[in-house]
Amino acid sequence: MQIHREMCKGEGTGAAGTGYSFRMPTEPHALPGSPREEPSEPQVRPRRWWAAGLLGLLWVGLGQVYVGKAARGIGGFFLVLALSLGAFALLTWGPFPRLALVLFALPAGLSLYLWADAILVAHRSGGSYRRKRYNRWYVYLVLALLAQILGTRVVGFWQAHVSQTFWIPGASMEPTILEGDRLVVDKRSYRFREPGRGDLVVFVAPESESALVLKRVVGLPGERLEIRDKELFLNGRRQPEPYVVHSDPITYGASFGGQGRQRDQVAMTVPPGQYVLLGDNRDASYDSRFYGPIRRESLQGGGRVVIYWSRDPGSGRVRWERIGRVVE
Repeated sequence: MQIHREMCKGEGTGAAGTGYSFRMPTEPHALPGSPREEPSEPQVRPRRWWAAGLLGLLWVGLGQVYVGKAARGIGGFFLVLALSLGAFALLTWGPFPRLALVLFALPAGLSLYLWADAILVAHRSGGSYRRKRYNRWYVYLVLALLAQILGTRVVGFWQAHVSQTFWIPGASMEPTILEGDRLVVDKRSYRFREPGRGDLVVFVAPESESALVLKRVVGLPGERLEIRDKELFLNGRRQPEPYVVHSDPITYGASFGGQGRQRDQVAMTVPPGQYVLLGDNRDASYDSRFYGPIRRESLQGGGRVVIYWSRDPGSGRVRWERIGRVVE
């Protein structure tokens, strides 16, 4: 309150008198050093349908968080992840791999539903949406990063310890496995049993620590293995190999190619804890005849192999008849 002193004339006497008048200020004056109130951020913020769609594409369920349905979005993310792993498990070990491939439509369909639902909720909210505490750009960023880390860790663990997908770039395993086939290989099988003769196995290539190779087990530890004129003998007995083809009519001697590499005449005793692995397309395969037996710890998985996709690399034709086939 401000007090103004002013002079006024007294009545009836003509003498000057002294009086006081009071005036209320229209706005309060802030005291020195007192904090000033900032205008609060508006709580009603419209949801943009295109923003919900973009966030939903960035990661499953993030669009729901943007439109205020955080529980639905986070729950949907974990459900999509669980359905994907379940379909993958059925593809790897289930009796009907073609049915498992169809089941992959469930997580894909749920992801599409969550994306469309976020757009519809944003469109229907109009301009009446009241923003929630988690509707901040940095919350969306943190959730996207956490989802990325979790998804990467789960998929990485699954492929390292449970089952893994592979693409076949060459013809060394034809006609069993064709160039352009994509496979799912069981990586748990040899934790419970030893590799058996005839198993298809994935192993670390001895000449490259990062490359993985698919071949067939033909020689077990302790066996005497011989190849005479392209025929396999184990402990002196001829071994039938109905899956093997020979594309080269020439039979080479003890070495060929000028590098002393044996192909059609081999004799060895398989060391303990090691396996002889050969390709089915015997004349076009680079295998244990050249780099020797493979140690047990180098085997990454095998036994059951499922072809989940196949495309001819020459014509580009999808080989539908091979999709879902189990090779054991």
